[in-house]
Amino acid sequence: MNRKGSQGFDKHITIFSPTGRLFQVEYAFNASQNFGTTCIALKGKDSICAIINKKQTKNPNETDLKVSFLGLGGYSGVICTGFPGDHQMQIQDVLWETSNFTKNFYQNMPMEDLARRVSDKNQTLTQQAFMRPLGVKTLLFDIDDEFGPQLFKCDPAGFFSQFSACSIGEKEAEISNYLKKKNNSFIEKQKSFFSTISNTISILQHVLKIDIKAIDISVIVSVKGKYNCKQLSEKEVDYCLNFLRKREI
Repeated sequence: MNRKGSQGFDKHITIFSPTGRLFQVEYAFNASQNFGTTCIALKGKDSICAIINKKQTKNPNETDLKVSFLGLGGYSGVICTGFPGDHQMQIQDVLWETSNFTKNFYQNMPMEDLARRVSDKNQTLTQQAFMRPLGVKTLLFDIDDEFGPQLFKCDPAGFFSQFSACSIGEKEAEISNYLKKKNNSFIEKQKSFFSTISNTISILQHVLKIDIKAIDISVIVSVKGKYNCKQLSEKEVDYCLNFLRKREI
């Protein structure tokens, strides 16, 4: 964003520009996209797959500074990507909320309630002049006994929504446009979790325009009745890639 056009309206979070813009919030959105690595998540019939693209950099630990993943117990998990440090703070907030809910009510926190709590805290950060919104976007997912797979996305402005497929990070806009063209309603009709994983990899591969290898991505899956939220090993990812190649032949 060009700071010359802000003319001092970006010094505090509570100052609106003459055009009605909050530059601090826009900076947070840009930070969540420019500093974050690409993550994509899809819902299947009884599964959820999330993939994190590992940026190939000189420093192999640099990807860890751009994204955080945490299993919350059972089928639920959270992925945050964005400004280094901010996403780690968001993960700590999510962990505190879920552990506090479990301590008080002796059950896992519903994912919609968790998404609302995270978004409420993000929105609170836009209300005080001495605060700043976190430059991070968050994916929350779970498999509910009543509603099935659930996937939520939270942004720095305090807005959250449920999706069948969504992405965060560097290629968020490109993936969103691709999903709109493909009409992502087909996603929930997938019969097996292998199809869910393969479709997720296929979308990422199409947008990035590269031939993805097992070392390039981290694959996180939750499958009802089979797998709690877990990260697949490179061997398991390789098997999924071979499954995708055979399907395309």
